[in-house]
Amino acid sequence: MQLAAFPLASHLFPGGIMQLRIFEPRYVRMVKECCAQQCGFALAMIEEQHTEAEKQMLALGTLATHVKIIDFDQLEDGFFSITIQGVERVKIHDIRGDDDGLLVAQTIPLTNWAPSETPSHAQSMVLKLKAFFRSNPEYAALYPHFDYQNAVWLCYRWLEILPLSCQQKQSLLSRDSHQDTLRFLQALFQQIDEQDAEHDE
Repeated sequence: MQLAAFPLASHLFPGGIMQLRIFEPRYVRMVKECCAQQCGFALAMIEEQHTEAEKQMLALGTLATHVKIIDFDQLEDGFFSITIQGVERVKIHDIRGDDDGLLVAQTIPLTNWAPSETPSHAQSMVLKLKAFFRSNPEYAALYPHFDYQNAVWLCYRWLEILPLSCQQKQSLLSRDSHQDTLRFLQALFQQIDEQDAEHDE
């Protein structure tokens, strides 16, 4: 599957929703073509500190997210405001750059993690995510519903929010199921809770 690639330091995974303001000519073209062809593009993970040159050199085998545009608005300055939703994980198999700098990747779709009921021992993660949404109403407003009791949805949202490295996220996303991610997140939050308890003493 051939998809335009959009490197971004804000990460999005299947089921996630994000708003983007598009102003670079190469990405304006990408949005126009996606809308005309009713296709999506590959949102590729990069670190915030990557240079522009590094952003244009996505490694083969890198995981990205195939996203679709679910809302579109042309702004007065001619730029675009788009809302995107993650569809599936994809692996970058080959990549090239067009004359205007737009990256075009050959991607291999990966099977989405199968939905799974959030276990009782992970309910604290649900409460923390609800608290995050309450504290960030502009983010919560993007979602028509919240699938807290789907452990896969829960894991994806936390991977989007937490300041983990791309390497950590790539490693977790490469697994065949969400179980390793769930265990990783539970251990992480347990460590944070223990540190908070020590500070309160």
